[in-house]
Amino acid sequence: MMLSTWATSSIEEVAEAAPEALRWLQLYIYKDREVTKQLVRRAERMGYKAIFLTADTPYLGHRFDDTC
Repeated sequence: MMLSTWATSSIEEVAEAAPEALRWLQLYIYKDREVTKQLVRRAERMGYKAIFLTADTPYLGHRFDDTC
């Protein structure tokens, strides 16, 4: 199971809801590196086994579906 950094459920909520699942975190790098570091530490504490680094969105676009 892969959880996005931007998911509506927290790292902890998913770990508690699926304790036996193999969990990965899809990580977006934040400008504030301390925020990024804390996300990784939380995932480690909750037993996530991998980090999937997303590096293709340095800027968010203005998509039509997001504005309607």
